[in-house]
Amino acid sequence: MPTPQQEADVPGPAGIGTVAAWSTEVAHNLPASGRNRSTVQADAVLLVPEAGVPVLLVEVDNCTETAERLAAKFERYRAFFRRKTKDARGREIPVW
Repeated sequence: MPTPQQEADVPGPAGIGTVAAWSTEVAHNLPASGRNRSTVQADAVLLVPEAGVPVLLVEVDNCTETAERLAAKFERYRAFFRRKTKDARGREIPVW
């Protein structure tokens, strides 16, 4: 059986990204008409495109919101991920 020191010397999994790849409480603007600007705010965002994770939004539920309000957030997240723009060649690409 390994000692605690031997277990500490065994490297763990590499993981994804660094602490700097994380941001918290990030607002994402959604399409809107006129002055009605809509946003969704993710509790945490991970950006590590080099690991095949272009963006990961994390929503943490600590029972301070109703189920309806939380469900509405996911609808807004879906709208955000469906947003497209055009690149310099005129091709449609995801905004995010």
